[in-house]
Amino acid sequence: MLGILLLSHGNMCEGVLNAMGVLGCSVDKMLALPLYMETELEAYTQAMERAIDALDTGDGVLVIADLLSGTPFNRVCTFCETKNIAVLTGMNLPMCITASELRSGAGLREIAEECAREGRDGIVNLEALMKQLEERGSNNE
Repeated sequence: MLGILLLSHGNMCEGVLNAMGVLGCSVDKMLALPLYMETELEAYTQAMERAIDALDTGDGVLVIADLLSGTPFNRVCTFCETKNIAVLTGMNLPMCITASELRSGAGLREIAEECAREGRDGIVNLEALMKQLEERGSNNE
């Protein structure tokens, strides 16, 4: 089973993991690793490596970070050449749910692509959606 590591500034990653549990998602082989202002960066990087090693049972680890070019992202990139990981940024609940649902049925890269797609699709402007639904409704009348 694919491991999943959530990284964020502050406790966003812990909140996403908690929300997944509330929604009934499997959170086995998932860890959250928040970065706080007082966190020593070398210790954070070492904790990240330990988490990746603990989560990788042979299928790799999908790492989902909150922000492109943020410190958690930058730190995990140091492992891209030495660990079997795929890294996504822009963490949101839809992409994490998809990761949990798909991680036993496909390869690491395929799951990463589907999670990125689901993350993008999970961002909706309600006003634009309502307008689109209204237009569809008037076309069907």
